[in-house]
Amino acid sequence: MVHSLKLRSVCYLDRSKVPTSRSVNPSVYNVVRLMPSRASKMKESSSLCARLPTELHRNIILHCYPHDLTNICRVSRLFRNEAQPILYGSSELTYYDYDRILAWSRTIDSRPHLAHMVHLLILPYELSLGGAFWARGKFHTSLASALRKTVNLKGISIIQIPEATPGASGRVFTLLPKMLVGCSFRLRSFCGRLSNQGFLEDWWKFFSEQKEIRYWDPVPRIPGHGMILPRDMFPDLTAIVLRQTESTSNTNLLLHLGSRPIQRLSLQWDMSKGNPLYVMKWFVVLADTVTHFNWEALGPTSPRSPTTLDIILAIIEQLPRLKFIRFSSEATDPVSRDGLINAVSKLEIIETLMLDILGIARSDGVTLSEYSSQECVELADMFMVSCPTLYRFSFATPVSSVDSGEHRVYPCYVRGPDGNVQLEGFNRVDKDSWRDGM
Repeated sequence: MVHSLKLRSVCYLDRSKVPTSRSVNPSVYNVVRLMPSRASKMKESSSLCARLPTELHRNIILHCYPHDLTNICRVSRLFRNEAQPILYGSSELTYYDYDRILAWSRTIDSRPHLAHMVHLLILPYELSLGGAFWARGKFHTSLASALRKTVNLKGISIIQIPEATPGASGRVFTLLPKMLVGCSFRLRSFCGRLSNQGFLEDWWKFFSEQKEIRYWDPVPRIPGHGMILPRDMFPDLTAIVLRQTESTSNTNLLLHLGSRPIQRLSLQWDMSKGNPLYVMKWFVVLADTVTHFNWEALGPTSPRSPTTLDIILAIIEQLPRLKFIRFSSEATDPVSRDGLINAVSKLEIIETLMLDILGIARSDGVTLSEYSSQECVELADMFMVSCPTLYRFSFATPVSSVDSGEHRVYPCYVRGPDGNVQLEGFNRVDKDSWRDGM
């Protein structure tokens, strides 16, 4: 048993007798000398990272997930300086639990240089505390203290998680207006569902102090008397999202937007909730200012619903100065190609048109199930010939594949230098393009 033990170290009293690598075995010494040590490997790896062009590793980091960014911060000081602004610049805490949001709050509160990097904060509407309601005060206090440190914050989004039931037992509001008292940031955008009506006056006070908000997405409605906007609220508002997707809506806000410089408007409509043509008559107060419009029709249509072409004609009639239109619908009724072209040709300064609809029928009444490349080019050319100012045209075309089944692809065509239509790419115009550049 004793002989099977391996001797790992020996203490020599006479240092002159200590064997060297050369004296033990010259061949082993040569091999060991050529093997790089761990320190030399790390140094070589670090120098390799340092030799990468800044533009290259910056583009790589931009496509990393938050978990990967956290690991990148541990690689070197160079990569940490590149990854931290991305990791904290847009802090998405939507699917974080109580402990993780609390940890984020304490990190931001204790490290001012990280707090200054936060420009966008995304929070869940409600948070589950289980039975630990005693922790609610500590959580709100910690998050409020962190918010006061984010002096460069420009946007707040409050997201309703689909799996969570609003107002369920054991859940509390993540963000309350009292938590924003003392914050020095100046927001440019705010979107999401506000906490219940009991706090509405406090929210109105907060919004009245934020004079630089340009983009507002009140999801999905403003409760109670809050439908009437005070005159001093959102004086520079240029983009807003309106919805008719629940039993009550926020479309009544259209009546109070005439004094604001609204340029970009998005309207989401559940086709089972009524006729959108009645609401579109209120667009008249925005006819001279709105240049970008996004329409999303949700759910199937009923026999009483207006047709897709009727809705497009109403939009163009009420908003004649449009430069950008995205029209998305789940309806399957065929739409006349010639009718669409005649309607769009009435827009004198249209530049971008996106039709996310199916069932565009040719002049002979035939609706194509799929488009060939040549048919796509011909359709784009027809629209651009009828609209001299139209530069970019994109539309949905169904495609069937073995892997993903039937789905939509969105080719995008532009007018080339020679005036001919050419393919620019795919998915160049999406549901958020209406507010690009803000």
